[in-house]
Amino acid sequence: MLQRHACLTSPERPPAVPDDLPLVEHLRHLGDRVWSVAKALAVLHPLGPPAVGLIARALETDEEEVREQLELLRAEGVLWCAGGRWRFRLPLLGYALAGCLGQFERRRLSQLAVTAVWAGEAVADDHVLAEHLVTAGRFVDSRRAAGELVTRGRAALLHDGHHAVRWLRAALDLTTEPEQRAAALLLHATACCIHLRHPEAMESAWTVLSRYTGLVTSEDLFDMEAIWVVSAAGVSDTTALAALAEERWRTLPGGEGHRIVARCLALCHLERWREAVDHLAATREIWSRENDLVAAVGQVVSETGAALLGRTAALDRSVDDPTRYPLWHRGGRHRFQRLTSLARVLMQFNELDRAEALLAGHHLPSGYRPLPDRVVADSHAGQWDRALDLARTALAADTWVGELTSHTMASRELSTILAARGRLTEARAVIEQAKSVHSLLLHLLAVPESEWEQILGGRERSLQVINEALALAGERGLVVGTDELWLRRAEAELVTGDPAAARRSVAEVIRVAELTGTSRAQLCRHIGVAMVEGDHTASAEAVRLARRRNQPLELADTLQTVVRLGQADPALLREAYGLYGDLDALMRKAQLRNLMREQNISVPDRSATTSENERLLAVLVTEGLTNREMSIALGCSEKSVESRLTRLFKRAGYRSRVELASAILTGDYPVGRPG
Repeated sequence: MLQRHACLTSPERPPAVPDDLPLVEHLRHLGDRVWSVAKALAVLHPLGPPAVGLIARALETDEEEVREQLELLRAEGVLWCAGGRWRFRLPLLGYALAGCLGQFERRRLSQLAVTAVWAGEAVADDHVLAEHLVTAGRFVDSRRAAGELVTRGRAALLHDGHHAVRWLRAALDLTTEPEQRAAALLLHATACCIHLRHPEAMESAWTVLSRYTGLVTSEDLFDMEAIWVVSAAGVSDTTALAALAEERWRTLPGGEGHRIVARCLALCHLERWREAVDHLAATREIWSRENDLVAAVGQVVSETGAALLGRTAALDRSVDDPTRYPLWHRGGRHRFQRLTSLARVLMQFNELDRAEALLAGHHLPSGYRPLPDRVVADSHAGQWDRALDLARTALAADTWVGELTSHTMASRELSTILAARGRLTEARAVIEQAKSVHSLLLHLLAVPESEWEQILGGRERSLQVINEALALAGERGLVVGTDELWLRRAEAELVTGDPAAARRSVAEVIRVAELTGTSRAQLCRHIGVAMVEGDHTASAEAVRLARRRNQPLELADTLQTVVRLGQADPALLREAYGLYGDLDALMRKAQLRNLMREQNISVPDRSATTSENERLLAVLVTEGLTNREMSIALGCSEKSVESRLTRLFKRAGYRSRVELASAILTGDYPVGRPG
């Protein structure tokens, strides 16, 4: 899924560089002294002018000798110097040379750097000093180093997860004092949970709960309980969650409110939403008075669970005023988590505009959101290439499966994008992978799944997928996302000639719209009424609402639908065609061309159409589709597919499907958007 791409898992991490680069080998042959100075400078150059003296100290020589070697390196074109600060002309060379150092050499150089900064002989920014503290380890004062790493880890908690986790982990390795270790564990568990490092979060949280309960506050205890539950869900440990929900909750440390909210949090991650919401409602007088953190988490779980069940009043009040929250006044991660959790629920209801307005209104940059949440937002906004890039980054960094509802939503969006671009096998793989994880709200995956079943001609299977999803949602009492499921069921029932059943399904769409009041549900309502009643006013209202919501795929689909119903000007298909083109939705464009021909709407730019047809055909070949499957997907005959393939092979110079697929996989035949 989404492989065949290389990406940096974090822009802050130095790249892995082979130490046999030609330039590195050249430096080796300049002599041992030059070689030693170059390696030391690779570590110490961020300290500026004091680096020269530190290198001399490390190599047990005088500064003049070091300067001679540095001048030699400048003459070789390796270094430049300004204001006494030496730099590598090619930063990659610095990374390569640092990689050539032995462990003792690196620790010794970092020891000198830390000692110089602590003594006031050199200045380093927080990031540089923290990295030297990590490398120096016990070569410097462990207690002081651990304290500084905790401070810097706390500061980086939200905006630099990779380094926050790294520095806090190093602090744990440096300290044995119970109080300092407990403080580091609390922050490490928090950082890991925020940045979706669930196994590490679980380990640190459980260490606090099992060994340090007497050294942390009541709020800290509950924080670790909540992190442990969320992380257990993140690693799909349903056995642990079930045990906590059924019996172990009574043994948790802290007060009764702790135990109630922790149990309900576990119930939600087991999709026992009604049970959790009802229990929280019945015990509100207990948990709401325990402490601010317990009250805050209880509020979030109650609001979220109720909204997913169709009771959105509390959620709407909080979106309108997120400051009505026990921890809001503390700022920092508490506001971050409050805002991102509210935005996440809004995105589950496909309310992109409200989610973005909420975050922008409280000055939370979109880049601060967890990667899967950003994938969903970018997909809805029509930024498909960026959504795919973020998904690849999340996969490379092993943060794809994080908060489970986010994972489900991101998987849904990825499958939609891939199918729209003709990557049907990859789209199916995304859904299968999501189902293999203990994800939540799995009924939401039915929409893209039913789409690619229908593309391949499986109308009965497509309807079956929708019916199974509605049954699952009904069993769990879930309302979120069912508006679209009922709408698709109504459409299928009309196609099979059962208008009475279609009206009953649209009645369910209307019920969901009245329950939730979301603009997405209202859009589904208008389309459904237009479908079963032939209501032109409803079609016009659907188009107006889709334009206001400003989600390109949704708008294009709406325009196509109302024209297909015969309730709008066919000229709107040109706009839909342009929107699909902006998304590089090759499959959607190919399908729309068939409707445009039926409606006597000319297809713009025939030469571009020919190129797109070839790209789509090449993608479908790589996806392993048979000629029959391709003919169904493209709405043409098998003979036509054979003719198109013959022309494609002749034009591209390939003799078989295998050669073409191999060329695409190796990049010799590009199928992406022309750049």
